[in-house]
Amino acid sequence: MHEGEPMRLQIVLPIALMALALAAPGPAQAGKYFKDCRRMTRQIDRYEGVVQMAQDRDNEMWAEATKRHIERLMERRAKLCPQFAAEVDMKKRAVKAAEDTQKMMKAAAKIAARYFSGGWY
Repeated sequence: MHEGEPMRLQIVLPIALMALALAAPGPAQAGKYFKDCRRMTRQIDRYEGVVQMAQDRDNEMWAEATKRHIERLMERRAKLCPQFAAEVDMKKRAVKAAEDTQKMMKAAAKIAARYFSGGWY
C-alpha cells in the first residue's frame, strides 16, 4: 500500500456511500405518488358505479365509453403505483384468454355445422 491510499480511501468511501444513499429510493420517494394512487382508485370505484348506472338506463355507448375510461385510469395507476401493476397484467391475461376461447368456440361451431349438415354448410 502506498502512503496516500488510506487517506484517499477515507475520502472516497464516504462519498461513495452518500451517492448510493441518494440514488436509492427512500420513503419519501416511495410514497411520491401515494395521493395520485388513492385519487385514481377512488375515480375507478366511482366510474364503476357510473357503468352500472349506464347499464340500468340501457345506454350501451355510455357504458362502453366509461369502461374504456376506467381501463385508461387503471393503466395510468399501474404505471405510477407498482402494487397495482399485477392487477392490470392479470386483467390483460384474462381478456386474452377470453378472446382465445371465443375464437376456439367459433371455429368449433363452424366444424360442427359442417359435420352435422353433411358438408352443406
